[in-house]
Amino acid sequence: MPSDFLLAYQVVKEKRKEQMEIEKTEKKEAPVGLLKKIFFSKKYNINLVDRLTRKELQVDQMKQIRRAISLGLPERQINSLVNCNKDADAMSTIVDIAVTLMKKNKEAKG
Repeated sequence: MPSDFLLAYQVVKEKRKEQMEIEKTEKKEAPVGLLKKIFFSKKYNINLVDRLTRKELQVDQMKQIRRAISLGLPERQINSLVNCNKDADAMSTIVDIAVTLMKKNKEAKG
């Protein structure tokens, strides 16, 4: 009996050498997901407002932070932007680079 089992196993194993196509589906987040999190999460809003008021940021710098949020940068990158101590022009360039990298990563995945 064991030899019959081994023979059957080998036959099945040989047949399974054919390649199978597996369809992979990834859950795509809505582009407004981060915006919902930011604007509807009281905890995040309080922390962000608190950080912005503790920093002595100029209006142009805060506009760049608002632009980063509206473009969908992750919270971690927004925190880095708040703490970077750069002028508004430098912050604008940083946001542009981050958005470009984010788009490039999405294209590579998709």
